[in-house]
Amino acid sequence: MSGFACFLPKEAMIHLRGSKIPEFLQGQLTCDTRKLSPGIAVMGALCNVKGRVLSDLLVVQVSDTHVVLRLRRSLATSVADTLRRYAQFSRISVEPDSREDAIVGLRESVVTPTPDALPAGHMAASIRTGTVTLQRTPGLSEILSVDPDNPIDLADTLNERTMDAEPRWAMETLRSGHYAVELEDLGAFTPQALNYDLTGLVAFNKGCYTGQEIVARLHYKGQSKRRLQIFETPESVNGPARDTPLQTSEGDTVGRTLRFESAPDAPSLLAAEVQSEHLRKVLFLDGKEQLKPLHLPQSHPG
Repeated sequence: MSGFACFLPKEAMIHLRGSKIPEFLQGQLTCDTRKLSPGIAVMGALCNVKGRVLSDLLVVQVSDTHVVLRLRRSLATSVADTLRRYAQFSRISVEPDSREDAIVGLRESVVTPTPDALPAGHMAASIRTGTVTLQRTPGLSEILSVDPDNPIDLADTLNERTMDAEPRWAMETLRSGHYAVELEDLGAFTPQALNYDLTGLVAFNKGCYTGQEIVARLHYKGQSKRRLQIFETPESVNGPARDTPLQTSEGDTVGRTLRFESAPDAPSLLAAEVQSEHLRKVLFLDGKEQLKPLHLPQSHPG
């Protein structure tokens, strides 16, 4: 795929300012924020008391007193309100960033493999005055303008590259195996159902956080009955509605669609929730078009 660059207005940031922010977040998120540093960003999730995901998050340490959470814009207000209820006791401010031109997504046309890969759920972060560059996967990165009081104009970063490539960014993110939670997904899934335990968003060797008991019990004493699966779709498939059934060749409904992403000159992708025992079977969209599962960086158990 050719390279591109684009603004990501559907992504947003929340700014946390104060002292001991990683320690505060350690009791709120599924990831181990002790691994956070100015050179390493950490992916995680915020759950409710029932162990259901309220948002996935990318945690970026800008300085000792400034941490940025990168998430979907549709969830920024609710996540900020949730964190603010607890942050006040640690004297940490929590402020959403309303700018829609503060995040740029980049994909290089020539991908050079990273020799020293970080653990799953961790990203290399490069901090410069007013910006942070994050290496999501080899060839795929994003730049954050992290100082709203003295904003860096990221338009220069785009140069002459494609500026309307947001659908391609969404496809690249989904192709990597990551499902970003939207407002319609709020509180509907455990981290395991979205494969967050397989992609490094959940640390099982850390202390307590909201929903931890349920998430840990599912990990150690059971298994998720449903898992995320990403499929390439035939050209005949055109934007199936959410909750369209996925069926086996015998006609049994074993899953449902969650999200469809498409862009010019690339196979469309479909994210679906599938019953774990049927992940290895050939599946059909609404009993018609056969779906091609992607071989993702992580593998499903079983």
